[in-house]
Amino acid sequence: MAKIITLMKMARKEILRRRSLPYIEMNLTDHCNLNCEWCSHYSPMAPKKFADFGQFQKDFTRLSELCTFIGEIRLLGGEPLLNPDINKFLKFARESFPDPIYTRIRVVTNGLLLSKMPQSFWNTMKSSAIALDVTVYPGMPFEIPDIERLTRSHGIKSKISQTHTFNEIPIKVSNKDENFKICREHFFCPILREGRIYLCPQAAIYHLRSKDLQAEQLASSIDIHTSTHREIVEFMNKPAPFCSYCNWENYRTHPWKRTRMAPMQENV
Repeated sequence: MAKIITLMKMARKEILRRRSLPYIEMNLTDHCNLNCEWCSHYSPMAPKKFADFGQFQKDFTRLSELCTFIGEIRLLGGEPLLNPDINKFLKFARESFPDPIYTRIRVVTNGLLLSKMPQSFWNTMKSSAIALDVTVYPGMPFEIPDIERLTRSHGIKSKISQTHTFNEIPIKVSNKDENFKICREHFFCPILREGRIYLCPQAAIYHLRSKDLQAEQLASSIDIHTSTHREIVEFMNKPAPFCSYCNWENYRTHPWKRTRMAPMQENV
């Protein structure tokens, strides 16, 4: 992520010249099977919802018209492996950006469902040159070597990390410009959702937690179907209204744990 932030800061003219974007992410599901407290995507609060494939096709077709390549695309959630049509999304993402040297595509997962995935999933991952990012949380029913052996056996590249903490950025009115500056020192995570790019997941998905800031959420996004590549790059490089609510002054780190909220039975 630090490499992407540096690229965005230093190579804006090159990004415009080459009609590229350094990074984009997208939820294939909003819900999850883990129920992490302080989830930045508010997944424990999400109803069961899968991304619409028709909308995905429309949006990725438009992105391929706007951009010659996107440095990295991450497909996540929620837990993306819950999506029963995940193979269709993977295939179309790679068809839209066919060169894996210029566009890296990665699926981000907690790994709980990997051992249950059908062979068709692994075949699609391999034929589409898509890699896995696996985050291992405390108390999971597998070890990192188990994941390494599984992905290696299917010929899939993977990056496996462990985490024991989650971050909280309190939602409270504060200085928009200062918040944006501090945020960009740590994160660059524009997210595509239903035809619009939002500066961050919080701006895109906060309505799962509260309906109070929906106007600010919408104003913190840009419609890819009515915007030019230059307009999108400019949008990504300046604060948006929702930035006023990320109170970095009170940023906190919490030990990872599951919430007391009961997970959805169909996701367990």
